[in-house]
Amino acid sequence: MKRIFVCLILAVVAVVGKAQEQKKDSVCSRRECKVCAWYRNHGSFWENGFEYQSYYYDTLAVSIKDYKCPRGEKSDSVFNIPASVIHGGTTYHVESISTRAFYGLSFVRSVVIGDGIEIIGEEAFKFCTNLESVYIPASVDWVRGGVFGSCPNLRKIVVSEQNKTLDSREGCNAVIGTEDNILLATCPGTKIPSSVKAIGEKAFYRQGTFEDIIIPDGVESIGSDAFSHCSNLRYISLPQSLRRIGHSAFEYCCSLRSLRIPKNVEYIGGNNFAFCDNLTSVVVDPGNPVYDSRENCNAIIRTADSTLIGGCRSSIIVDGVRRIDDSFCGVPLRSVHIPKSMTDIHGTEFYGCEIDSITVDEENNVYNSPKGSNAILTKDGKTLVMGCRNTEIPEGVEIIGPDAFNGSVGRPILLIPEGIKEIWPYAFCNNDLLEEVIIPRSVDSIGYYVFNYCNRLLYVKSLAPLEKIMCSTFSNCPQLHSVDIAEGTKKICKGAFFNCPKLKYVSIPLSTEVEEGAFKYCPMVEIKRK
Repeated sequence: MKRIFVCLILAVVAVVGKAQEQKKDSVCSRRECKVCAWYRNHGSFWENGFEYQSYYYDTLAVSIKDYKCPRGEKSDSVFNIPASVIHGGTTYHVESISTRAFYGLSFVRSVVIGDGIEIIGEEAFKFCTNLESVYIPASVDWVRGGVFGSCPNLRKIVVSEQNKTLDSREGCNAVIGTEDNILLATCPGTKIPSSVKAIGEKAFYRQGTFEDIIIPDGVESIGSDAFSHCSNLRYISLPQSLRRIGHSAFEYCCSLRSLRIPKNVEYIGGNNFAFCDNLTSVVVDPGNPVYDSRENCNAIIRTADSTLIGGCRSSIIVDGVRRIDDSFCGVPLRSVHIPKSMTDIHGTEFYGCEIDSITVDEENNVYNSPKGSNAILTKDGKTLVMGCRNTEIPEGVEIIGPDAFNGSVGRPILLIPEGIKEIWPYAFCNNDLLEEVIIPRSVDSIGYYVFNYCNRLLYVKSLAPLEKIMCSTFSNCPQLHSVDIAEGTKKICKGAFFNCPKLKYVSIPLSTEVEEGAFKYCPMVEIKRK
């Protein structure tokens, strides 16, 4: 009887187990329909010159990813973008045009987008240099930023009158969001209608033919990168209705001469004037309660906390400014004077400026700059906070701070002086002039990414018996050829020399532990133990 009872229990367990397996298989089957089927079908295919990418959540919906021109394509023919495609006996619906899908198609002159396509991706037609006209059907309900960037011959953009989401009102040759009146995409033939309330992100991106732009009154916001890379833009008039200016709105407007911020602007994003090489005048309306440009400083200062948030090559950091926030990246400053009021400085704040001279007011209680050093040090002289192309590291410095020389080393050979004990993350990264680095015995630690993206770095010699060489300390140095590691170095961490494809000679002590992946993507490396 006991044996029969046991057998019954085992049978029940077996049945339950089988049911659970069937349930599991059922779940896997349902998932396979969407996810596994997508991978089984390889995700993409080609038809008639178009590359299509399927969506894992809907195997019958695709996006156009790329196009390769068949032989014999005529430049005067209409470029029709299909809204459906048959492949392997299956009909697929084209839901979107992917980012940069038709990038650089110089033969294209006239584009007709098939009715059924819903989204046009970012920079989809960028560098279609001979494009003259575009037709957008009723089905398209979103156009992403920069879609017609660097299309100098584009003069005609027409949105179908049946489109309920987008329009090209008043023959403006632009794409506008109908409900919110936001200008989404433009071309050299665009005229901004008076009904527009906002300039969208990348709306005028790479529209290099514009020299003068007057934004009509009624526009309340300018999106991030809205006028980025408008290389010929010399003058832009901002309306009194304007309240917000997004991040990098005027970046790379290298012909822009001056800019006046209206009195109602209450928010300005950072990095707005990077690489605006000819900008010499930035003035805030005296009636603005949020920002000012006190003492004719040619800069934008947030009044409440005296933070400088935007500047140009003629800006002056006046006394009273306490900190700098994303203001001078890429601005062609040649000299910097830090006033006595400044209490918060970081190395990245002048990235890309190519500064030759740095001084600090003698009455500053937080920082100092010894004569001839062209550097910013902490008051005790032990930490170098920021350097420039002509910096001479003074005696007594023990720490090179984070980002201290990020993009600002002005010579090919870097002899870090004896006495330096710590080099913090990103301290010497992004330096294209740097070719040779000598690390002295006094150094105890080197942080992450210290020499990351030093594109001309050829040779590294470390005399320091380091505890470890951290992950990515020398990563992404495409010309790095030879490395000599000091006796006493205990460990080279995973990824320390990641992606240095020309690294051939590495000398490492026998006692040094080398983690797996320390030289990942360094196909030429030859490690010599000493």
